[in-house]
Amino acid sequence: MDQPKDFERFGIDPKKVEPWEDGRRDSDEGMHNEVWYFDALFDDQHKFMVGFRPKNPKKLMLKGDSPNLNIMITTPDGETKDDFLYYTSEESRERKISCVNA
Repeated sequence: MDQPKDFERFGIDPKKVEPWEDGRRDSDEGMHNEVWYFDALFDDQHKFMVGFRPKNPKKLMLKGDSPNLNIMITTPDGETKDDFLYYTSEESRERKISCVNA
């Protein structure tokens, strides 16, 4: 997804992130999921990644949300530490326009 026709097909401006691109675009039907993530490489060579999902990958076949957070830290010598945190639907909120509180 890096050709001009790809962006045109999805109505995306490759030079500007629109508010709707930050929001939830899919449903809670079975086999539907989205991931929002951030990653970073620090000056000391540690790597950090956090991923937010409205559905637990182990419950992907089911309708409904099962929000979770995945954190991974990789040390400069290659050791990876990770964890998943699970939440109820009531403890999480995703919006279609933006996931940021307004």
